[in-house]
Amino acid sequence: MTRKQLIHYFDEFIKASIRNGRKAERITVTKKQADIYMKPIIKRAVSEMQSKGYSRIAIDRRINQLNFDSYQGVKINIQ
Repeated sequence: MTRKQLIHYFDEFIKASIRNGRKAERITVTKKQADIYMKPIIKRAVSEMQSKGYSRIAIDRRINQLNFDSYQGVKINIQ
């Protein structure tokens, strides 16, 4: 799943919550969903950094900084 599809997925969640009266403050996705959606993004980021010559430690540090905590002000909860 591409980053664009991921954003679309979260957009749909947010739109649905707005239709239900108010914008959701948090979205809950299961660990499995999160893994499915995030893995390709992380994989692409890692291969991009490897091609730029980053060390393994630097890549790990950067990946750990990637935070999918919130999107458009909506907290994303991973269960």
